[in-house]
Amino acid sequence: MSTRTCTDAAQPDPVPEAAAPRLRIVLAGALLAMMLAALDQNFVNTALPRMVSELGGMTHLSSVVTAFMLTSTTTTPLYGKRSDLHGRRSRA
Repeated sequence: MSTRTCTDAAQPDPVPEAAAPRLRIVLAGALLAMMLAALDQNFVNTALPRMVSELGGMTHLSSVVTAFMLTSTTTTPLYGKRSDLHGRRSRA
């Protein structure tokens, strides 16, 4: 007869020791990507008043933000696919 209870079955298996370094690298990469995206948005927000003033006023604010977001959204998968095709190359 088994001594396991219902609560034992609900517990997730811990991360194996060999997978822990890889998980840390993946999480570090994801956090770095999120930080760079936030930094990129911060640069645009800083330059936004000047861009809008050169376009003719605050009435064009929404079109500038939309153009930035659309460009960023469409180029991200393209760069990802290009990275998958070419991969890492050694500089030697």
